[in-house]
Formats: sequence, C-alpha cells, structure tokens
Amino acid sequence: MKTVFSNSQLSHVWANQLQNFGKGSNMYFEQNIMYSYGSHYQISQIVTAPNGDKVYFVNSNGYSNTTAKHTNHVWHAIPDNFPKFKVPFTITSSYYSGSRSHSFSVENLPAIVDAMLLNVKNKLTDQINARSNDRLFIQAANLFGDICYLCQLFNLPKPQRPSNYLDAQIKAQHLRETQNEREEKKAAKELQKSLELLTKWLNHEYNGTLYNIPVHLRVSNDGKLIETTKGAKVQMSEALRLLSKLRNGEDVNGYKIDGFTVIENNADRVKIGCHEISWNIINQLKF
Repeated sequence: MKTVFSNSQLSHVWANQLQNFGKGSNMYFEQNIMYSYGSHYQISQIVTAPNGDKVYFVNSNGYSNTTAKHTNHVWHAIPDNFPKFKVPFTITSSYYSGSRSHSFSVENLPAIVDAMLLNVKNKLTDQINARSNDRLFIQAANLFGDICYLCQLFNLPKPQRPSNYLDAQIKAQHLRETQNEREEKKAAKELQKSLELLTKWLNHEYNGTLYNIPVHLRVSNDGKLIETTKGAKVQMSEALRLLSKLRNGEDVNGYKIDGFTVIENNADRVKIGCHEISWNIINQLKF
C-alpha cells in the first residue's frame, strides 16, 4: 500500500478516508486526524455528529506559513457533500517544555462556539468602525451561519445574534452605497472623457484606442482603410465587399475579412472577432 504522497494527494486520501495512514512533506495523518509537523499540531479531524453525519473540522489557529499551506490543502480536499467548519482548536501549553499543542475534541465544542461567537462580535465591531471595507459584516454573518449549523448538528443551544449585529449591517450597507456612488461618479467621468476623445477620434485628432464605449468606425485619412476605436484596421475594398454581402442578406458567418472572422449578424449588430458593431454605427459611416 502506498503511504507517501504529495501534500495535495495526501489531503485527498485523508479526506476520503481511503486508508488509515499516509504522509507527505511535513504533514501526515493517522485514522481521522491530520497533523502538521507532529502530533502537537492537528490540522483537521473528522468526527461523527449525533445524527450520523460525517463532519470535518479544520484548525483556524495560525501557526506558520507552511502549516497554513497544509491547512489550505486539507480544506480544499474535503468533499462538497459533507459539512466542514474552520474552528479554533484547543491550545494547551506544557509548563516544562514551553511547547503548545493544538487538538480538537467534541467535548470542547461549547468553548469553541463561544470563541467563534467572540470572533463574530469582533468582526461586527470592526465593521462598525470601518471607513471603507464593507466585507466584514458578510464575513461575520457567514461565520454566524456556520455556528448555527454547527450547534444544530451537535445539539448545542441555538446561539443569539450579537447585540451589534444590526448596527454592523446598517454600517456595511451605508459603506456599500457610498462606494457604489463613488464608482458611478468615476464611471460617468470616464465615459465623458471617452466621448470627448471619440469626437476627436472621428475627426482624426486622436489616434488612441477606446474600449469602454461601443465600437465606432472611421475611414482612414488616405481613404484606403476602415479603422475601429479598438485599433483594428481592414482594407476598404474588403469592408465594402463584406458590407454588400450583409445588405444582400447572405450567410456570412465564418467569413474572413483581413484575418478577422464574422461570428454573428442580426438586425441589431454584426460581430466580427471581438468587435460588436451596431448597424446604426455602420450606417452612419460615410464611404
């Protein structure tokens, strides 16, 4: 039986309980428990809930960058159809050696839930004090949902929402609306600038590309090319040949024009490569 794996493979073997033991680079598992470096640090543990469900617990306590990578491997290896929770494993210290151990037990779940609820409350407080970040409330709400599900699975008392929950929700909504207003103003300003540049572009006073407005067309100064605001250029003769086919109702899907492929043609637009050109724009062009 193979027992040595890459850390990613090891995590999948453990998560699916394909065997009782396996090891990778500075991580290994025995039965239902995965360890990082040694038995003093449990990364994760599989337990059975009172209703018979298999439940995965993953240690949320920080330790080192390497252990964080181990934890990430484990978390993403857990099958989607099983409940999984990131929780702070119990930390115990040795008086003589000064070492610290991380472990999980179902008996410690009430204390773990209390620690998670404190984390929720702290995130909500941070949200209330935040000046721009509106994601803290979402993180807190998701964590609180996990806590409620965890308590349901293990027949623990249903937790009460922290008293600052509503205040944090209101603050997050305010920040989100304020951010949306700023983004809308910025977008409007950028659009106005692009429209001003478009006028110059159509008059051959500007030759840059314009991406955040609908595609426009112009005839080159020498009359030999059709140019687009996205920087593409095709021969005038080729453009006229394609236009004739389009207006005659011919099936031009797949037709090539100077290396660009016609993808779609309908009553509203023609799509050529990455260019979506409205018939209104095409009909405005003076050849």
